[in-house]
Amino acid sequence: MDDELPYKGIAIYQGTSAEPAGNLFTEWGQNEYHIYNEGDPVTYYYHNNPQVYPVEPEEYSINVTISEGSIPYNPLTSCPDNTGGGSSGSESMLAEYEQLSSDLSILEQTYNVLVDNGNTSSLESQVETTVPTTANDTKDELLAISPYVSDSVLKTTVANENAIDNIRNNIFNFLLAHYMNNNIDSAKLLLENEASLSAKYKLVMLYLEEGNTAQATSLLSGIPLQFNLSAEEIVEYADYISLFNILINNGQFSYQPDSLQLAELAGFFAQATGKPATFARNMLISSGMINYDEPILKPSPFKSSGFPYDRFEAISVNTTIEGFNIFPNPAQKSISIEYPVDETGDALVMSICSLTGTVVKEVFLGNASGLMVVEVTGIKPGVYVCRITGNGKTLKTNKLTIIY
Repeated sequence: MDDELPYKGIAIYQGTSAEPAGNLFTEWGQNEYHIYNEGDPVTYYYHNNPQVYPVEPEEYSINVTISEGSIPYNPLTSCPDNTGGGSSGSESMLAEYEQLSSDLSILEQTYNVLVDNGNTSSLESQVETTVPTTANDTKDELLAISPYVSDSVLKTTVANENAIDNIRNNIFNFLLAHYMNNNIDSAKLLLENEASLSAKYKLVMLYLEEGNTAQATSLLSGIPLQFNLSAEEIVEYADYISLFNILINNGQFSYQPDSLQLAELAGFFAQATGKPATFARNMLISSGMINYDEPILKPSPFKSSGFPYDRFEAISVNTTIEGFNIFPNPAQKSISIEYPVDETGDALVMSICSLTGTVVKEVFLGNASGLMVVEVTGIKPGVYVCRITGNGKTLKTNKLTIIY
């Protein structure tokens, strides 16, 4: 008892909400009290986890008020023994064990809620049954859960190769199309770093278009050493070799083959398949040897899922402009283009593109119809596609042949 205190006896408040008293109460017999007070009324604060520790007095006299505090009980810090005596070491260890067990239980509950959104078996089944058309949706869900994705779900994801390859191929094709229209060096670097057979063939044809026949031939010759070709792939490789033997004359490649090459291309096209046959067909079309109308392939209405149009936008019929003429064609130094005004009044741009989609020249046409002369000096001889665009949409195309 401190004589300097204005009130004698037991303090009115036993602890506070932020610092409860911290006593533990045991079970007593009948007619026994946890707190018995014959003095002035007191308020007793206890910790807020009475389900774990017996911190809440259950039996107390009428002049005792109990109130729950705002912090949980910790046997190491809530009511330390400062008398130098007290409980034995084994009791202290038991109290610490109980506290750690409580903390572990809370962590386990939190973990089970977070990992795989609380349902590992359901998420694992969803990943296992993912098909290429739903791969992007599953990817987005896994990213939303990340980093709380279990090892079992990750292993299931890796095992579903078809879905993963579909996502990766979509990204690769999108990047390649972007680079082909903007930065050929980046496109070549992307193809060089892609360890797939189709990427190497694309790089071979890109080198060929640039006139780098030595590097194209070297890369093509090394394909059987880099890949274990199947029987079908061996046939395709042989077609590429035959195509190169026809197109490259004295180490040079030209989009204007001579009559002997055209005859050989026609014979090759008649028996070849796949992309080599497609390239030969395009060469024959550009040379006027054959007429070809590209078929329009529409998705089957009997498919269970919709056809993805996310990267392709259809051109409305009423936005197509007529009267896009180029002359002379073939051309050497310059061309004259005749074009009408777009009905929407949008500014028009004409692009000259290679057969692989590379933009080699762009000309601003404005929004008034007329006739314009465009210099083509410096553009390599070959077949190109002239494209008029307005408001980001392709409105009209025409073929252009550049000769020596």
